[in-house]
Amino acid sequence: MAEENFVVKESLFHLLMNAVTFQGIARNVEWDPLANVLPTLDGAILDYALAIIGCSKKRKFIKVIEPYLHSPTEYIRQAAVEALEEINFNVEESL
Repeated sequence: MAEENFVVKESLFHLLMNAVTFQGIARNVEWDPLANVLPTLDGAILDYALAIIGCSKKRKFIKVIEPYLHSPTEYIRQAAVEALEEINFNVEESL
């Protein structure tokens, strides 16, 4: 059952990531609830969540993402770097 839940969660985050990336909806969604649960996520789901929050371009999430720059997991550190780069790109448009 736990494996099924993980697969469902991962699929949902993958769909969200696709919507954010290909439909450009990230700026139109309030991502605070996702940011609030980041500490409870891990693995591929955390990777997706960091990318989604980065696509929001909202500077308020910088402090939420920064701790993941020190993750023991290489791809989580890389996801955090990319999320911060995404937020800092076109800063003038994001508040």
